[in-house]
Amino acid sequence: MTCSADGVCDEGCQPGTDPDCEDCIADDVCDIYCPRGADPDCDLCVADGVCDPECPPDEDPDCAEPSPIAISALTAEPDTLRRAEDCLLTVTATSTVAGPLHYRWTDLGDLVTFAEPGADQPSVTVRAPEEYSQATTSIEVEVWQQDQTSARASVTLSFLDEALLATPDSLVLAEVHATWFRVSWDPVDGAASYYATWSDRQGADDWDTSALAEIVVSGLTEQTTYDFQVQARGERDGGGSIWSDFSAPLAITTPPLQLPPPSVNDPVQNPDGSVTLTWDALDGAIEYRVQRALVDQADQFAALASSTEATITDADVAAGTTYFYRVAGVNADLHVGLWSTSVSILVTE
Repeated sequence: MTCSADGVCDEGCQPGTDPDCEDCIADDVCDIYCPRGADPDCDLCVADGVCDPECPPDEDPDCAEPSPIAISALTAEPDTLRRAEDCLLTVTATSTVAGPLHYRWTDLGDLVTFAEPGADQPSVTVRAPEEYSQATTSIEVEVWQQDQTSARASVTLSFLDEALLATPDSLVLAEVHATWFRVSWDPVDGAASYYATWSDRQGADDWDTSALAEIVVSGLTEQTTYDFQVQARGERDGGGSIWSDFSAPLAITTPPLQLPPPSVNDPVQNPDGSVTLTWDALDGAIEYRVQRALVDQADQFAALASSTEATITDADVAAGTTYFYRVAGVNADLHVGLWSTSVSILVTE
């Protein structure tokens, strides 16, 4: 095999080395060693640094006239933002063609808010989001003139995982009831109000605002655990809000609307003839109601006493008489709970 002009196209020769082989033909292969324009498989209308006049108009990017517009600077002050913080963007551009310049600003990450959407000016103010899931975004500006090609530039803005206001802390459960609770926290400097949220861990959530460093949450369900959080809101000069991070969640469990029956001990007769009754204290009880009867029937019991302690002494008793007692707890909503099983004692001489 000889890769020479011997009248035979020798297989195995490197492309372009055997003059007997026709490489620069329409064979779906662009033979780069062919003279420019000799191989129909080679596309000339590409950005290869050469303006090919045989290309259709506007198809070869190398034939485009350079833009008379030049962008010399694009600045962001600051370029690293905290949540809800403002940034001033400024572009400096010139043109060799007379006429006003126009500006088109775009947030490629769709995160910031423009103070004046659609503003056609070299400086704009944007505001960082209050919540975001990514750390950066790119702001692009296009500078253009009527009937002239445009120039583009972009700048990257970064977001700090930091709020402008301190996070509310020292949350305290001041009161808790079957259908409402009250929570307080340390005031935050610069806060104009507070935004509170709570959820019941079953997908139901709600919110409310408070001008004070405390809030009463009502309309709740008994014996339910709620996760409570709060964030501070401040007012920005010129309008708008700034926010803190949410506080750590505070778990709050509402007590039952009706307390369970207490466990009552057997009555004891004292040396002076009186009777002492004791029972196990109930969580959530602010006091207890005690009833007495001479017959162990529900409709025969009558009020005997109230007590904030888990005991009473009944001095109004007579020897030779059997007395029946039952006890119920009262919660903070003043609901009387379930009555205990009755206990009895025969008073002796």
